[in-house]
Amino acid sequence: MHVWLREAPTAVLQRAEDLAVELAQRHFEADRLRDALKQYRIAQVFGAELTRRSER
Repeated sequence: MHVWLREAPTAVLQRAEDLAVELAQRHFEADRLRDALKQYRIAQVFGAELTRRSER
């Protein structure tokens, strides 16, 4: 364990923990958003092919 961590005030550690949790949640949400965007792009590819076929 880092020495500064042992010496940090409790309020500072609590705020740091809160920020770390918030950042982790943002990363999780960003990953979900990236996955959703990938799926949307896949759907666009299928939709474009269906449109192309229907225009024949």
